[in-house]
Amino acid sequence: MINRSWLLVLLTGLLFSCTSSRIATYPDSWAEPEPVSQDGCADLSGLYENRAIDASDNESAQWHQTHPRFLSEFLVARLLVNGYKHKWITAVRFASSGEGNLSVDYFKKDKIIYSETLEENGDFSCMPEGVVFESGYSMLYEFGGGAGKRVTRLIFFKARDGSLMLTEDFSEKGITSVFLPIPFSDKKVSRYRFPAVEANP
Repeated sequence: MINRSWLLVLLTGLLFSCTSSRIATYPDSWAEPEPVSQDGCADLSGLYENRAIDASDNESAQWHQTHPRFLSEFLVARLLVNGYKHKWITAVRFASSGEGNLSVDYFKKDKIIYSETLEENGDFSCMPEGVVFESGYSMLYEFGGGAGKRVTRLIFFKARDGSLMLTEDFSEKGITSVFLPIPFSDKKVSRYRFPAVEANP
């Protein structure tokens, strides 16, 4: 038989459990996504502007008007790319390099300042929704105790107008505790567009 005090703790924890969700929709004004082959990988080949265009209902869309996001920032998790700030990089080029690899060149105007090769099933995965980069880590919360896990998925695909599209899917789940365990979950989806550059540098 369940002890009444433990039942009260459980019910109170469920009552105070926290769930939040902020999901941006794909704008009607943006070109439709290109279909992704079910037996292959989305073709990301092309040259794209580095500065991101936010979907209007992104949570941080207003902030990004003066503090923009950059394609290079999503791909290179460092403050500098070979000594260059992300805002100095003007364009990024994707090209298939064979054997499931993806080569990426970073430009400042007409000069390649950095290049890298990304490997399928190592750096990214081919999924029905596009090319997916996933990172996640578990953590212990110092305040009050508890534990959780954060996962970020970057899903790239192309639109019919040649633009590169990005869905940033962030989720966090865990249990925090001050006087009793309280489960929580948080999910945020943001969408970005990177217009194609007409002429290659």
